[in-house]
Amino acid sequence: MPIYDLTYEGFRGQRSRTPVWFPILENTILLAFRNRTLFWTYLIGAVPTLIAIVYLYLRYQIQAMDSGSGFRGRMGAMFVFEIKSYFQFLSSQGVVAMIIAGIVGSAAIGNDRRGNALEAIFARPVTLGSYLLGRWLGLFVLVLGATLIPALTIWYFDNALSLDPDRLSKTLSYPIRLAAWSIVHSTSVSLLVLAFSALISRGWVALAGYAGFAFITSGLIGALAAAVNRAYEPAAVYLRGFGYVEALFQIQHAILGVPENLHSLKTSTLTSAIWLAFLALVSIGVLVRKVRPIEVVS
Repeated sequence: MPIYDLTYEGFRGQRSRTPVWFPILENTILLAFRNRTLFWTYLIGAVPTLIAIVYLYLRYQIQAMDSGSGFRGRMGAMFVFEIKSYFQFLSSQGVVAMIIAGIVGSAAIGNDRRGNALEAIFARPVTLGSYLLGRWLGLFVLVLGATLIPALTIWYFDNALSLDPDRLSKTLSYPIRLAAWSIVHSTSVSLLVLAFSALISRGWVALAGYAGFAFITSGLIGALAAAVNRAYEPAAVYLRGFGYVEALFQIQHAILGVPENLHSLKTSTLTSAIWLAFLALVSIGVLVRKVRPIEVVS
């Protein structure tokens, strides 16, 4: 049974003003960027943003060339770019964020457990809360970078290239909605993958467990909802909210204010919110239980 030395608590000298969790956050980010896979994932994730910028450039160029010609007017209408267009481009960023969370977070805590690093960490003035906060914030920042930065970049170019002097006032609420979606999405996926890392010491197994839960269970829930839909459609709408990926996308719909496609399968926003909140609480419980020091010496 590991023993954690907490005699440092009797120290009366000057302590560092840096928050205890900050070095753990810094360590999480530094270790993440040593992984080349993460670099290529970020690079691939930038492609939809670049496409959106080109799309916006073409849209406003066509608008600038429009001199009342009916053909050009109709062409300009084809390039409408409103919040629904943001949703379409940023949906891929949500998937990229899930992949980044899996790459970084699957080994974040598992490696500390396998290498018996937790004993050394908790022998310093690091509490359980500080350790978990540092690991989560490090992962959260990396995942947030894959969602919020592309979202705000698209919004910036939307306003910078626009010929409409009122474009900024029309899109003023977009950054708030985009930030809210990014925070909710990043919080959910970060907590979930860290919980798998705490449960399973080997990184690749934790990654497989996280991916299996996120995608395979969503497929199973979708198939079950399709079967139920034939008998009672309202029940299927609520049932789809228990698919993890479907729940994330439904919350994205709700936060950005984008109505669902009439031809798409409907999902309950309420069920999705409850399911994501429940998984977040369970993930926190798993982290506290699996990482908690067992015995200490004071």
